Order: sequence, then structure tokens, then C-alpha cells
Amino acid sequence: MSINRRQLMTGVASGLAVSALPSLAHAADWPTKPVRIIVPYAAGGSADAVSRIFGQRLSQRIGQPVVVENRPGAGTIVGTDYASKQPPDGHTLVFSASGLPILPSSNKNFKLDLNKDLTPISEVVRGGFVVVSNPSMPFRTLPEMIAYAKRNPGKLSYGAAGLGTSVQLTGEYLKALTGTFMLCIPYAGSAPALAAVLSNEVNLFIDPVNTIKPHVESGRLVGLVQTSKQRSPSLPQVPTSAEVGMPNFDVTYWMGFHAPGGMAPDLARTISGHFAAIAQEPETRDRLIGMGFEIAGTTPEAFGKLVNDDQKRWAKLIQDAKLSFN
Repeated sequence: MSINRRQLMTGVASGLAVSALPSLAHAADWPTKPVRIIVPYAAGGSADAVSRIFGQRLSQRIGQPVVVENRPGAGTIVGTDYASKQPPDGHTLVFSASGLPILPSSNKNFKLDLNKDLTPISEVVRGGFVVVSNPSMPFRTLPEMIAYAKRNPGKLSYGAAGLGTSVQLTGEYLKALTGTFMLCIPYAGSAPALAAVLSNEVNLFIDPVNTIKPHVESGRLVGLVQTSKQRSPSLPQVPTSAEVGMPNFDVTYWMGFHAPGGMAPDLARTISGHFAAIAQEPETRDRLIGMGFEIAGTTPEAFGKLVNDDQKRWAKLIQDAKLSFN
């Protein structure tokens, strides 16, 4: 059979076009080597602990080592940026938390597009914040605190674990919803901010349940409200925002995992399925609930929507409140 010149050139061009397409790793090809989980936080904190719990079980499920690699720095930018530049073949994952969708609006050094440079895998745990006060303050409920703040504009202060963090923006959101003015005092982390409210250096503090619990139970802090839809089993004596008449003050923090952008959807769903199954294992559930978390375990699509919704909400708040962090 003869082939004319036009047919030959068409075949060559088609071959070149196919070879130019990126080679995506799919679920059937994964894993072929050890998997890394990049944690953009220092070792020893809750992010590190959650990553190691899931990493250990993932390793047992897939028959490959899973190595947790801490790469802190620049408010999680160092580790997240590094992970985004790795091949999207499932052998590099990155721990992410509810501060991630704040970064595009709060930090000029964050250059990633969350929809293009990262692939959502799964939200694995979540929880609400608790607003607490020093017991020397003349209020014991959130409505009483709001009334006091309106009578004394600028007199109340709240401690935040850094500028541009989810806890700071939760405080700003509370101010916006209630029409009150409270001074934000940023600290270099949760521990010094907690110490400040315990000593009444600041009047209020906002942090996850697991940090707050022992101090509310001992009476050293007063629990005013939980920002989740349901009361945490770890702190059942503190009402939710809906119970005190503020259903819009619904703010949760979350932890999960992303992968580099461009991952094949079937591979993302496979890895997500492993994380969801791990989250439901009785031993894992008990450990995570004991740490004060609620169990999640979502699909890539649901996790991606959560991140996008959070990014829009915090961007609007930062713009409306004219907040500056740099």
C-alpha cells in the first residue's frame, strides 16, 4: 500500500501533537514509590500530628512508605509553594488548613492560584472556634459581651494568633456582624495569645476547642460561644452561635490535604477515598475526637467548593474592613 506525502505529514503531525500532551498519572499507576506529605508547619503542633496519623494509616493501606516532611516558613507559603511545584502524580501531597484560602487576600508574597496550582483531595477534620473571656470581665454570655462592647466602644481587646490568620478574621467577622469595635492584639502564635487572656492582658480570645477546653473547665476562662453549628462533645456547656441568636456567626476551621495542580481526577478521587476511609476507622476516629476534632472525609469536589467559598468570604471581609497585613 502506498502512502502519499500529505498522509505521511498528517501522521507525523498527529504523532507530535500526542507526544506534546502532558502525561498524567492515573489511579491504576499509583503508587509506584514512597509518598511524601509536605507539612508547611513546624513539627509538634496539631497540623503535624494529624498529618502523621493519616500518613501512617495511608502507608499501611497502599503498601508504600509515607514520609511526613515539615517545611515551615513565611506563614505556610514555603511548604505550600514547594509542594505545588512537584509532579501531580500522587507521590507528593501537602497538608492544608483553613488559613490557606485567606492567603491570596492577606499576603502579597503568596502567588499561587488555588484553583490551578493545587488540586483539592479531602477535608479530613474540622471544628469550631470558641470565644472566651477573662473571668474578671462583667459578662458571662455573648449577648452580654456585645452589649458591653457597644456601651464601651474600643475598650475591649481580643488576642489573635498572628495577623491574617483564621482566628483573627473570625474576630473581625464578629465585629462586622455585631457593629462593635474591639481592638485586635496579634501575638506570635496561640500559646502567647492564650497566656495574654489568662492574665487579662487582653479581654477576649478565640481559638479551637482543644486549646480552650481545659481552661473553661477549670474556670480560668469563660466560654461565651462556639462558632460551629453544633456544640462540641468536648465542650458541651458552651452554647453555639445559633443558640444565642447569631446563626450567621458560623465559622469552622478545617484541615485537609491538597496535591499539586493538574492531578488526574480519578487519582485525586482514589487518594481522597483512602483518607475518607481512614477518618472513619474506629481507632483513628477515637484519636481525632480525643484531640477535639470533628470527623470529615470529603470528596475532592466538596473540598474544592469549601476552599473557594472560604476564599470569597474572607476576601470580602478583608476588603470591607480595609484590613492590611503586610
